[in-house]
Amino acid sequence: MRCVRRLACALVLLAAGGAGGEGLASDPGTYVPREYIVTLAGADAAEALRALYGEYGIERLQPLGETRFLLRLARDPGIETLRAAAEASGRRVELARNYVYRYQR
Repeated sequence: MRCVRRLACALVLLAAGGAGGEGLASDPGTYVPREYIVTLAGADAAEALRALYGEYGIERLQPLGETRFLLRLARDPGIETLRAAAEASGRRVELARNYVYRYQR
């Protein structure tokens, strides 16, 4: 699995470094439904995310680095509700939708 992740990262970096306007671009408004990229620091980050968002049915919580995770929910309440839950917890959580990127020439 690590090899696949490293290969994917390498391909993204290669595509982003293209010349003459080539590279990656997101399709406006195109994102993976029910998936978020979440950043939360701390040794207990995964546990904290499970506690924060467990009521929405966590289908996947994949580490993408030391503080960043891919979060897939069974029931998506919307990004504003997720942000409100994070704010109420007192933890500094950054949330973004998992946008789809495509190669652009």
